[in-house]
This record gives sequence, structure tokens and C-alpha cells, in this order.
Amino acid sequence: DCPAPGQLFTSDSIARIGEIDVEASAGPGQVIEFASEAHHWAFPEYWLRASLGAAPTDIKLITIKGDSGQSDPAKATDLDPGDKVFVNIADRRPSPPGRFGLWDGWAFVAKRVQMVPGTSPIRVRLSSNNPAYEPYEVSIEDAQIQGRIVARFQRIG
Repeated sequence: DCPAPGQLFTSDSIARIGEIDVEASAGPGQVIEFASEAHHWAFPEYWLRASLGAAPTDIKLITIKGDSGQSDPAKATDLDPGDKVFVNIADRRPSPPGRFGLWDGWAFVAKRVQMVPGTSPIRVRLSSNNPAYEPYEVSIEDAQIQGRIVARFQRIG
């Protein structure tokens, strides 16, 4: 529930969200272990539920690295290096398509994921905003989807 206007948050209404150190935990062939939280952030629980549509225990934060999330020209939907994204680890199904944090067989990446119709075994197409990176396909098993990206903190300037 949202606190009444002018009411301060109590410690009961604050949720701790773990920030994952992806570089440290993304070794070759390794699934990201979301239990290895490097830092914690505090957010109003009602905001997490209302804005992100998820239980606070299902949300983790990761930091975007690299330029594959950037367009030319830039778009509002870009993910810039240094942005922090909220990942809903309870939502790992790429239907509907969207952005996910996943291990693609080579690295932990933040990509757009879309199921490829008519494939057996099921394959997914992974794509970037950056036109310098071609879309590619992997089996859904190789795309070890860790969660749907549901929001971000964007750095300004």
C-alpha cells in the first residue's frame, strides 16, 4: 500500500534489491548466480510492485556494459554503458518478446529476445539496438535467460 500523503516510509515499507556484479560472476559457461549480490539498494516496496509489476524478491539490478544497447541516432529505448537495469528474475519466458539479461553461450548480455517461429528445437533471435551488431540465433537452452529487463536508471550527462 502507498503511504498517506505526507507520511514517511517506515522500515517495513522499504525493500532491499540486490545489485549483481555480472562481470565477476559471468565465467565461461556459467549461469549467473543471482545470489551473489555485490551491493543492495533500498526502494519503497509499493513502488516496486506498482511500477515494475513484480515482488521485490524477484527484482535484481545489473549494470550495462558495452555499446550494443545504443542506437545511431540515439533513442529513448537505448541502454547506455553505466545504466542500471531492473531484472525480473521470475519472468524468463521470451513470449512476449522483449529485453532480457541472459547468458548467450559466450557472455552475459542484455539483448532483445524473440522466439523464432517454426523451429524445433526452439531457437531465439538475439538482437541489439546498435546496428553494428548483427542479430544472431541460439537454441533456447543455450540462451540461459535470467530475467526480463523491466526498467532502468539512466545516467544523464
